[in-house]
Amino acid sequence: GGGRYDRLLETFGGDPLPAVGFGFGDAVIMELLEEKKLVPETSAGVDVVAFALATGDGDEDAASLKALAGVAATLRSSGASVDVVLEPKKPKWA
Repeated sequence: GGGRYDRLLETFGGDPLPAVGFGFGDAVIMELLEEKKLVPETSAGVDVVAFALATGDGDEDAASLKALAGVAATLRSSGASVDVVLEPKKPKWA
């Protein structure tokens, strides 16, 4: 599908510019890539998913993300496959 998205950028704080776009399903593109044998080999998976817990304080959250990058680097240097969630996550109990 596709269409006009004239107010989309403005909605996210950008300038009011005319815009058009289109999208297609990931299942369709995967079928096409598989048919043409263009899907690359991937590893078996991820060993660790790492994320920072949000406090709501911008400075503390930024410091947590910086520390998270160090933790991920340490894990990766030991051979682990690490997926880092870059958005601080607020715990459900908070």
